[in-house]
Amino acid sequence: MMISRPTKIPPLWVIPSDLIPGNRALLFEALLKAHTGCETWILDGKALAYSFPDIFVDRGFSLDYPKQLSKTRRVDRLLRDNSIDICSAAVIDIPDEKYWVTMCMSPNESESLTCVHFKNKLDNFHPFSFRAYSRFRLSKSARIELRSFLEEWITIRTTNHLFTELMDLGLVTIESYTSPGDCNSSPRDGFTLSCSSYVPCTWPWIDFYLQMRNRFQPKERLSLEFFNSFD
Repeated sequence: MMISRPTKIPPLWVIPSDLIPGNRALLFEALLKAHTGCETWILDGKALAYSFPDIFVDRGFSLDYPKQLSKTRRVDRLLRDNSIDICSAAVIDIPDEKYWVTMCMSPNESESLTCVHFKNKLDNFHPFSFRAYSRFRLSKSARIELRSFLEEWITIRTTNHLFTELMDLGLVTIESYTSPGDCNSSPRDGFTLSCSSYVPCTWPWIDFYLQMRNRFQPKERLSLEFFNSFD
């Protein structure tokens, strides 16, 4: 299945739970719906995602910048008035074309080696593989825990719907992956997952990001790189 890149998709913003004070995602969801008219989703009971159905981007570039600026400024003011100060953000490049996903972050987080990044290098969805790696050397215990997490996460997301999406990865094999890095890149330590099939989806990958952020220490969190198996 060759990938056809759409030129008009809505942006989706995700606010992780640690940036929402007092575990009040449901309160902020109600405020956004009442005062901005955006669509909203609660993830894992604590994180918040929102999108405007009438705003579109082409590979991140707004197709109506004044309109987008007006709407997003309204959201920013509302969040600041309620003690949510979004200081940074980064695109997570998901292998799906439903949304242009931007993850809100704490100050300077996007420049840190502990920041979780998603990089999509796919030309088509078959065959499909992805690397899940830390930019630091993993201890033996951390490697065991992270592999166990990956297996558990795949089981959950392939058997339990998340906003109508069920992940389909076919037969999955997991192997160790390390790269020493060089002058242009940092070291990598983690796993390569090869999948016999893939049906594009969005929410399971966002769930992966949030689980990494909630469950693991910064140096153990895994970034993802999607690539074709023949690369």
